[in-house]
Amino acid sequence: MSRRVNHADPKAALVTKLAEPLFSKHSLGISINKYFTDVDGNLIKANNALVVNNNLNVDYPFWLFGAFDHLGGYALGNAALPPKGGALYLSSFVNGVNTSYSITQFSGFNTIQANLKIGDIVHVFTNSFNAPQAFIWIVQSAEITPLASIVLNSMTTQKDNRLGKLYLTSMRYATDNVLQWNQKLEFIFPDNIGDYRTDSYNPAIWRTPQTGFTNTLEIKLKFNLDQYIEIGSYLLAATTTLDFNFTIEKIQTELTEIVKP
Repeated sequence: MSRRVNHADPKAALVTKLAEPLFSKHSLGISINKYFTDVDGNLIKANNALVVNNNLNVDYPFWLFGAFDHLGGYALGNAALPPKGGALYLSSFVNGVNTSYSITQFSGFNTIQANLKIGDIVHVFTNSFNAPQAFIWIVQSAEITPLASIVLNSMTTQKDNRLGKLYLTSMRYATDNVLQWNQKLEFIFPDNIGDYRTDSYNPAIWRTPQTGFTNTLEIKLKFNLDQYIEIGSYLLAATTTLDFNFTIEKIQTELTEIVKP
């Protein structure tokens, strides 16, 4: 049972303050890198004949978070942001659970595996399902914690009185191609039966004179990181790397009953 609190009472003011949850702040750095290889997993350049002749030097989609979609092979991400040009979506995997060798088979020419860390989330594209000539790897890595652990853990309801919800409250967005900032971010919101809606967000509105010195956008946003939110966009053909640094607020305490009747 709850009772009305008299805010004129100093003790009541303390109760109100204590009833607000306390947050701790953390940062989550995520880099996204694009690689081209031949079918053996040997790294090649974007101007290689295998890439050019198959119309593979194009914009590639990426999908951040979205544990619900991860379990379904990123079907919703592909529907909202499909591959372009001659690229076909092949598969995704968590490095360490699977490896690039599940795509290329074991080969003495594989050099892509050395670029993957345990816990990375990897999206793979190709030119053909029947007779592939090249693979394109979109690799998502976290700086410290395995990214896949954070994404898949967002599926928990987190009501075990030990772990609280995670809130993303801002992000820094850097790239090796400033034209990338003109590419809209798509927020994908699925429900638990696979229907979804999208909202577009233009990061370029956060561009300021200071941006030219730091090559980094400072973007304010806030959302609860759970399995029903996904951030996607296209990695432009001229872009090879993106760097995101998210500010995360984690509930430390949530006092549900302070005043006894």
